[in-house]
Amino acid sequence: KRIFLIRHGESTWNEAQGRADVITMVSQTDHPLNAKGVAQARKLAETLDRARRARHASLAAAAARARGEAAADPDLAPSQASELLDVEEVWSSPLTRALQTCLLALRPALLERRLTVRLRANAREKKNRGGNDSIGT
Repeated sequence: KRIFLIRHGESTWNEAQGRADVITMVSQTDHPLNAKGVAQARKLAETLDRARRARHASLAAAAARARGEAAADPDLAPSQASELLDVEEVWSSPLTRALQTCLLALRPALLERRLTVRLRANAREKKNRGGNDSIGT
């Protein structure tokens, strides 16, 4: 068995930290993804979609070869993305940014395999002293 760990996309807290915007950093306890973070999650979804299409094309090509027909070689997807399509369980931190990343990136795989996301409080990051970012709501 394999375990894949996917870090959440950029959050409003990450963005505020880059700007040294302490007010934004402490004004919330559960920072969502920002626009860049949404784009990062969607990029992972696109990578998985390419892997899924390559897998289907490869299966179709194998079936065509078995029937004695010529078939074009599909573009091969990165092996890790292909392996991620075969997940048996999906766990996520209950923090908004983690769950957003999970649902945006893995939605097609979740639907295709009829999986549910299991929220795990112990998947949250460790709370740093004085930091409210890991508290959640």
